[in-house]
Amino acid sequence: SIDAPYEIEINLEKGYNAFQKLIAGATEVEINERLHSAVNDNHATYVEMMLGLVYAILTDQPSDDDSERFFGYISTIVSDQYYICVDQLRKLIVECFHRMLPGVREQVFWMVDRLVEIEVKDVDTLCICLLRHITSGDVCLPTIWLSNVMVNLFQKR
Repeated sequence: SIDAPYEIEINLEKGYNAFQKLIAGATEVEINERLHSAVNDNHATYVEMMLGLVYAILTDQPSDDDSERFFGYISTIVSDQYYICVDQLRKLIVECFHRMLPGVREQVFWMVDRLVEIEVKDVDTLCICLLRHITSGDVCLPTIWLSNVMVNLFQKR
């Protein structure tokens, strides 16, 4: 890429690499056990795993079922009412949304939708940040897509 990566992107990728290292060769049960033992009483590891799981969801292909599995891991280890997830998504939406590929944008919205569904505290800030990316009078496909998904989210909830 011509643009230098943002610090948030570097931290997410670093967390993802640590997550991949932790789960390498493990069964589903072992993954849950490893995650729990890694994050217990170690806030830095907890943050790293949460960032890694957010990255895993955002880079997952929308047609895969891995996003659900990764979100399940987040749900089983969450100890901060999803604060780290909401905060990192907010930073990504504010700083990087304009640079995101369409598939990543879809995954951002998928994750926001899931957080809205389970009524996570401060998820409304994510919706406001996404709404700010809808440019008045702009009829390009990304703007129309974002407008439609936000209207559908608000109608559904």
